[in-house]
Amino acid sequence: MQVRKIKQLMDEATIMATIAEMVEQVITEFQSELANLQFMGIVTHGLPIAQKAADIFEQKTGKTVLVSPLLIKIYNDDLSHARPVGELLKNPKNFKGKILIIWDDVAWTLATLEKSFAIITANAQPQKIIFAVLIDRYDWHDPDKASFAPQIVGRRQSTTSQQIVKVCFTETYDNETAVWLCQKEEIK
Repeated sequence: MQVRKIKQLMDEATIMATIAEMVEQVITEFQSELANLQFMGIVTHGLPIAQKAADIFEQKTGKTVLVSPLLIKIYNDDLSHARPVGELLKNPKNFKGKILIIWDDVAWTLATLEKSFAIITANAQPQKIIFAVLIDRYDWHDPDKASFAPQIVGRRQSTTSQQIVKVCFTETYDNETAVWLCQKEEIK
């Protein structure tokens, strides 16, 4: 299967403005506990979002927030039935009693967010876990995983079963910073 870009949803400036709005939500919601916040980015595309969010957070508040990576690996050739597994890449003791904001690029079935929650609660003891995603494909959420729906959303995007949302960052392996709506196509 290959993927064809059909529509650009966000350019770099729109992505940065959206992340800034999301950070503003975090600041507003946790203004009395800003020193207790920590950010975690899901590797690969959630990590640059978390890093950009941390930079914006520091500009707006004058406070530094720690950013840690969370690695979620997917082991399955058929991604429609994938099972994510993962690991904390930093010392889990750093999260004890903290308000942990987990940043990711796209929420789809919520399996990645569910696994993130399981990994963190098994290895650390944060006070609270908040999920923040740049794009929420809300119409595909698994109803059994509703408790893992993101609390902070940059943009909601309705999609068909043959579409995916691709988030690209120059900091990763992409040649651009943009968000694309793509169409799945069978290779003939």
